[in-house]
Amino acid sequence: MDLIELQRLIHNLIRLGTIAEVDHARARVRVQSGELLTNWLPWVEARAGATRDWDPPTEGEQVAVFSPGGDPAAGFVITGLFSDAHPAPADSSNLWRRVFPDEALIEYDHQAHRLSAVTGPSSIHMDRSRILMASNGSTIELDASGIRLNGARIDLN
Repeated sequence: MDLIELQRLIHNLIRLGTIAEVDHARARVRVQSGELLTNWLPWVEARAGATRDWDPPTEGEQVAVFSPGGDPAAGFVITGLFSDAHPAPADSSNLWRRVFPDEALIEYDHQAHRLSAVTGPSSIHMDRSRILMASNGSTIELDASGIRLNGARIDLN
């Protein structure tokens, strides 16, 4: 093996790029990395055994292609690299957050012990002492001692 071929293989071991195309039916993507457009490659999910996740990458998402032996045709794609086009959705070490394309979100703040789901005008917030639901200006609050509907208390005992 000559030096030029060795340099090419080393250069191809790990490449940064962006998702160019997604084949959802086959769970494969093509990645644009400089002048290289890869073949269809699998992406890495959090789980892919008896428990499986489905969270396909999107076109334009920044990724890394790992190619064992330096051959991009045998590579796989690691997703989840933030970029200027797709920045981090939070900046707190206490927060887990998932933001969806329609701006709905699910988050858990482990310092405040608060789980929230927000979709447009509706939201649900749960913490250790209560559940708060709101939609279009109306609020329902449930706590350990009873139920409150628009401020009126209903005792269950």
